[in-house]
Amino acid sequence: MDSRPQNSKRAENKVQTAACLADLRTGMNRRRFVSMIAGIGVTPSTLLFRAIPPVDSLLSRKRVLMGTVFEVLSYSAEQDRASRVMDLALAEVERLDTMFSSFKPNSELSRLNQAGCSTPCRLSPDLYRILEMSQEFARLSGGRFDVTVGKLTRLWRQSQEEGRRPTEKDLREAHRSVGYRNLILTPPDRLLTRPGVGEIDLGGIGKGFAVDRAAQILRDGGLNRSLINAGRSSLLALDPPPHQDGWRIQIQSTDQELALTNRAMSTSSQPAVPTISEEEMFGHIFDPLTGQPAEFGTSVTIICGSGAAADALSTACLLLGYEQSCKMLESFNDVSMIWTAADGASRTFTRNQ
Repeated sequence: MDSRPQNSKRAENKVQTAACLADLRTGMNRRRFVSMIAGIGVTPSTLLFRAIPPVDSLLSRKRVLMGTVFEVLSYSAEQDRASRVMDLALAEVERLDTMFSSFKPNSELSRLNQAGCSTPCRLSPDLYRILEMSQEFARLSGGRFDVTVGKLTRLWRQSQEEGRRPTEKDLREAHRSVGYRNLILTPPDRLLTRPGVGEIDLGGIGKGFAVDRAAQILRDGGLNRSLINAGRSSLLALDPPPHQDGWRIQIQSTDQELALTNRAMSTSSQPAVPTISEEEMFGHIFDPLTGQPAEFGTSVTIICGSGAAADALSTACLLLGYEQSCKMLESFNDVSMIWTAADGASRTFTRNQ
């Protein structure tokens, strides 16, 4: 038995180990090295350095959905697993599109518009939920956000394609069909439509709803450092990229940039679209109360915790005007609005918790 003090043996082992490593660097063969370290009670595994953690890479997935390009950006060290989760998120957006689209004749919404619900009819959970949210925003905005504008929107779109304004007769008929109070929802899944109700159009909230759902799938799949971008008009950021304070986002129609983290952002704007003459222009957002296009050149950005809320509020605020928008937003917590007029001047409203 070795009677040397423990400290002396440990010191000698350290010296011998250091010598072994030096010999290894200068070309000692593996057999001799293993033989020597075995003699001093050291295994090769104890000499391995701590493994360097894998580095997160930026991954991207894009698909054309809901009439725009949906892009998912995620940071992850597990590229195969992350890609599968991102594909699931986009597949959910596609599923919602097949339900909410007013352009797809076989969507649940198109079938509802065609058949109506003069007697209570049952809706899928997702369609019921988005209509329920839409009705709440309609009440809060005094009807400035209203999903029953489908017939009015279609009339303006068709006239625009033909290079003319709608006739006054057609406008009056389409406008009479608008009215969110004509939709009666009964939990958990029933809808009744009053006579004369127009077509439902979810274009002012559908992308935001889908962005929220995609974000939940990314979170559930562990992709917390992610951004969902739906045509730049609807975005939702989760945790920031590595070593950054947020996802850098350029606000449309302004030179402002912000760092977005765990927030949704939506921008509604009314660009000019030339028709017959350069003096006669209209866009794609129409006032449910007047039946006329929104003011040309105005842009509103809403930042809040929900993509669906940001979508609906940006549309409502564009039609309400700045002062009335501020009054409406007083009823919300943790919301910001950036209002940009046609001359480029911006004003900001923020309501904290």
